[in-house]
Amino acid sequence: PTLHATCYPSIRSTPDTQFHLNPDANLVTDTTTQRQWQRRTIGQHWNGTTCAGRPLRLTYAEAQAQLADHPGWRLPTAAELHSLIERACFYPAINRTQFPATPPALFWSRSAGDGEASQIAIDFHNAMEHPGYPQSQHAYLRLVR
Repeated sequence: PTLHATCYPSIRSTPDTQFHLNPDANLVTDTTTQRQWQRRTIGQHWNGTTCAGRPLRLTYAEAQAQLADHPGWRLPTAAELHSLIERACFYPAINRTQFPATPPALFWSRSAGDGEASQIAIDFHNAMEHPGYPQSQHAYLRLVR
């Protein structure tokens, strides 16, 4: 069976009003935390309407290496990624207006365990946290500043 994105608008946890769309439309600012987020997943590009292209699945080392191409940006903490979770939606569990074409899958976080063999990954399929996710495995990446 094919899964389809589902939302229940009466219980929104990250409404559109929580985000300010920056003029270039590539970024949004969370007005509650003042963090700027890239709207796209690494590997995608903004085509003027949505995030297009194929997002990259990266090991943790590959995710960290992306920072060289994105000065001023960093991997988000698990708590920061949790702040994007839309509890009214699943597949993906994120505000799809502000973060279109987000894969309903695991995303890397930067955790206190940097340098260890595992990290915390946040699953935007169902809003679950995966502590101990092996750094050698693959996940997606969204950057924050």
